[in-house]
Amino acid sequence: MRYFTVILILWGALNTTYAQKPGMGGGAPPTTYTVTGKIQDAGTKAPLEYATVSIYNAADSSLATGSITDEKGNFSLVVKKAGQYYVVASFLGYLEQNVGSVKLSPDLLSVNLGAIMLKPDSETLNEVEVVAERSQMQMQLDKKVFTVGKDLSNAGGTAVDILDNIPSVQVDVDGNVSLRGSGNVQIFIDGKPSGLSGPDALRFLQSDQIERVEVVTNPSARYSAEGEVGIINIILKKDRKQGLNGSVSINTGYPHNHGGGITLNYRTKHVNLFTSYNLNYRKNIGSGFYRQEFTGADTLAVLEADRDHDRGGLGSTFRVGSDFFWKDKNTITIAGLYSYRQNTNNTDLNYQNFNSINELTSSSLRSEEENETSNNFEVELNYNRTFNKKGQEFVNVVKFFVDDDIEIGDITENAILGNANNLTQRTGNLEYEKNWLIQSDYIHPLPFGLKLETGARITLRTINNNYYVDQLENNGEWATLPGFVDTFNYQENIYAAYGILSGKYEKFSWQAGLRTEITDIDISSAVNDTEVQKNYVGFFPSAHLSYAANDKNTFQVSYSRRLSRPRFRELLPFSNYSDSRNFRMGNPDLDPEYTNSFEVGYLRYWKTGSLLSSVYYRYRTGVTARITQIDADGLAVNFPVNLSEEHSVGVEFTVSQTLWKIWTISGGTNIFYFERNGSFEGEDLGATSLAGNMRFTSKWALPKDFAVQAAVMYRSPQKQSQGRSLSMTSLDISASKDLFKKKATISINVRDVFNTRRWRSETITSEFTRYNEFQWATRQVILTFSYRFGTQTKQQKRNNGGGGDGGGMDEF
Repeated sequence: MRYFTVILILWGALNTTYAQKPGMGGGAPPTTYTVTGKIQDAGTKAPLEYATVSIYNAADSSLATGSITDEKGNFSLVVKKAGQYYVVASFLGYLEQNVGSVKLSPDLLSVNLGAIMLKPDSETLNEVEVVAERSQMQMQLDKKVFTVGKDLSNAGGTAVDILDNIPSVQVDVDGNVSLRGSGNVQIFIDGKPSGLSGPDALRFLQSDQIERVEVVTNPSARYSAEGEVGIINIILKKDRKQGLNGSVSINTGYPHNHGGGITLNYRTKHVNLFTSYNLNYRKNIGSGFYRQEFTGADTLAVLEADRDHDRGGLGSTFRVGSDFFWKDKNTITIAGLYSYRQNTNNTDLNYQNFNSINELTSSSLRSEEENETSNNFEVELNYNRTFNKKGQEFVNVVKFFVDDDIEIGDITENAILGNANNLTQRTGNLEYEKNWLIQSDYIHPLPFGLKLETGARITLRTINNNYYVDQLENNGEWATLPGFVDTFNYQENIYAAYGILSGKYEKFSWQAGLRTEITDIDISSAVNDTEVQKNYVGFFPSAHLSYAANDKNTFQVSYSRRLSRPRFRELLPFSNYSDSRNFRMGNPDLDPEYTNSFEVGYLRYWKTGSLLSSVYYRYRTGVTARITQIDADGLAVNFPVNLSEEHSVGVEFTVSQTLWKIWTISGGTNIFYFERNGSFEGEDLGATSLAGNMRFTSKWALPKDFAVQAAVMYRSPQKQSQGRSLSMTSLDISASKDLFKKKATISINVRDVFNTRRWRSETITSEFTRYNEFQWATRQVILTFSYRFGTQTKQQKRNNGGGGDGGGMDEF
């Protein structure tokens, strides 16, 4: 319990430090006045996101306050003194609009200016110039938004690289994503499930197709209840600027990382057409090592294995779609996506066996060449309807996607020392997945500033998997290895509905909701003729309360109940036979985890930066942990089991600060403590650990449009149910230069400068001990060139920073 106290004291002390900045003294808050409204395009009536709104004193034209509009064009400004004011709305590429005679007094604390229409400026519409992008990190109490283009280390990378660069997010050697130390996080593409969100697919989703990433740590009832620690939403690019806009990029790197892509967007008053295509060839060259010591009653045996691999190949993604705007209040979106991957994965494992006095008794070389082909196809239809009443909205989504993955491997194992037989084997893993998503959401404003949200959602998922391992016998015939063949079928149907009531009173905003989900799961496996059914109903309440002390300080308290259903790979009996001494398997009988999550957040803005801090507590039941046992043949088998419960508490800090005009730092750290209880077959699997991770970025804007960035990442050791994971540190360095009046950028990025990004772990049981280290990819150097074009102005580029229309989770 002492760690709980230490973490709470740390969070309070740091927040107190920031709270003592000038203007943050105690006492009753002074009376404030609010001016609200909405900025729209006068022709299309489309909201103008990131338009500038400024309030001036009528007496001397001094600036009182200012802000920018949100994604729906809305603004809300707080003025500290009563008086006579005027409002100026601007968005370059549009004519400035002046709204005069705004009077604020003790009898009139709030003024709503309604819709302010801006007309395009014909003299500036022909300008084509690219300048600064949006801030890399935008912080809100319910989520953090990371704009991809501002982080130089993302150039030429993939979605995995982007996620691994986000504070509190980790990606392991298998591509599995975790948030705040937990792997039970839901990943969406454009606010919805997608075939591109799997570990392998994320490695081939190129960074230049991604606009931003949203991290939601305590979602409301509006969102799917799936994911213990929240939701990560990857938003793909789709521009909202008028006319033809786009970008072209090419990259090359070592080891092999070559590719290019194009993004196009054409928008008019009634239609928005968007498309993108990306083609790339990459190879990840990596290595690994493990040492296992098997202990018996009177003997000691040691196995060491050195691993070298190169994995990757050709990949491409094509996306196309259109928004149709009808009678100002109706938007119909039709979009499709196709992704293709063709990989060749080569792995060499050199086994060495030692006796109790460390003498080498045998060795062999096991080599696998695997050919992998994957196809993913998605199509979706969205209908969005707004009404005359402000805030009333009706959203409908239908999405269908299929994914097939075929992996065929050829394996040879030849003895180098000893009398072991040489082996020739082949493996096959054929997987097909089909998904349907049907969803409707409705928002209705009520009297007294209240708002009612309600919706329903159906997801239907079917997966078929066929796996086999054959061995060439002495008679020249192929025979299937006993126990290594399976036909696995998985059917998951989820039916959900929710309701949320929210409101605002003076400086307080609140929201309370309830979501229910009915889950029907059917599993069949040829192994032991297994059939499993999981049918359950869950209720998931959520509540959020926020207090805006002023325009610089906001506090929030939130609660949500969530669940984590077992992932398909955690249920699948077999998935890989590359290493015949160590097997990673699933457990078809896994149950879901349930989590109650509490969080207190504080958001602080000042002139040159911002701070978002949170303290959180989670209570989990049915906790899933992976454990390793030795089977009757002396082989290590790793599989997941349900344990009892886990308590965890943590603090998180995310900060952005401009130190000088040319120097900006940003990043975050997450420190957490957990106590896990549980056992399996008499083995105590409880664990306690204090751990943390951090990532900080320092960026310098130099003369002549040069920029340099350094990013450091650290992950501390962490205890597990059997042993612990060890620490890891890495450094990335990047540089860029804008060319051709900032229409183009050339950048060079060195990832893992000191080649230290290696996953290391120790496993300790009564049967054996194991030290393991693994590096998915060695140091990489990537050179990227991108060129942007379109009918847009300086201010549009400054405010849009790559744009993005829809796809955010607030819309679904």
